[in-house]
Amino acid sequence: MSAPAPTPPAAELPVLSADDVALEVRSAPIRMPAPRPATARGPAAGKGARRDTRGGKGKPPPPAATGVDAQVVADAVRLIKWGREWHELAEAIARIAGRPSVVEVRKVLRTHKQEIERTAAE
Repeated sequence: MSAPAPTPPAAELPVLSADDVALEVRSAPIRMPAPRPATARGPAAGKGARRDTRGGKGKPPPPAATGVDAQVVADAVRLIKWGREWHELAEAIARIAGRPSVVEVRKVLRTHKQEIERTAAE
């Protein structure tokens, strides 16, 4: 086996001043972040953008439940009347035959939450 190469003594190493180090740092290539795609809301509607609340009616009501959405809404109303809690609905409805997956059921429940709560209270 060969002996490891000896390290040079400290006197042979180059001495860098603070200006040399700063020059090396400044000459390093700069990576710019990739541009974000434009959204339909426009550039000023990102985080911290103000909403125009003067005279607005707020969000439009969710569309009326049709097809599978209507089944999920009816199941949710029935389960709430039977005493189920809101957080239990998605899993219980997804286990019923012919119903969509838990993720899709949660989306439907979120979309029609006001309608479900209003109907269940009647």
